[in-house]
Amino acid sequence: MRKAMQVAVVLIIFLVVIMVGFWIKRQLSIDSCLDEGGKWNYSLSSCDR
Repeated sequence: MRKAMQVAVVLIIFLVVIMVGFWIKRQLSIDSCLDEGGKWNYSLSSCDR
């Protein structure tokens, strides 16, 4: 039982790290767009220049 719990915790941590990575990537894309003078379109997840 203890081994299964450790595997579950590691899997959850791994998934959270991946989700945070995608969130950071999106935030950096938004920041880059705004720095270049563009406008971020949230519904399309793209930069309007």
